[in-house]
Amino acid sequence: FPVTINAHSAVFVNGNIVANNSFFSKNDPSHIFQYSTKNIPFVMGNRFNRTALMYPGSYAKVALAYKNNAETIEIIEPNVSLFYINKNHFANINDSLLHSERVKFHNKSARSFLASTPHKYNLIYVNMPDAFGGSSGLFAHKPQYHLTIEAFQNMWYILDDDGFETLS
Repeated sequence: FPVTINAHSAVFVNGNIVANNSFFSKNDPSHIFQYSTKNIPFVMGNRFNRTALMYPGSYAKVALAYKNNAETIEIIEPNVSLFYINKNHFANINDSLLHSERVKFHNKSARSFLASTPHKYNLIYVNMPDAFGGSSGLFAHKPQYHLTIEAFQNMWYILDDDGFETLS
């Protein structure tokens, strides 16, 4: 990657890192994730009209979808505070990305979203849970509905015919 990447901030919930934010500009020609395996669905797929991001944490995957010209980027995040911190508090380092008309926010769990959306998606990006500093303590084994067989079956039904589902 041709540019130095400076970490600016991180957000923790109950001791677990949920967002690691770095500088993003809509005017930059590239994004760090365009040089990683996270970009594979965008390289392999057609134009993405509607992209769903399950629990993205930070805005980095939103930035990746934005840089790859996704027309509608839907964030599914049950933690409304996390979304608003990224949207408002970090607007100066993310070029107000989450204020874009292309970005839609759903304050729902994955289960509720999958059961209620009327749309078909070209790409469903499922975020893997991270364990900062190990996975011990009270929330070490909390249930993750979006990683169950039932969730993947429901995701399959809302994919369009040539859509992608990816875990990262």
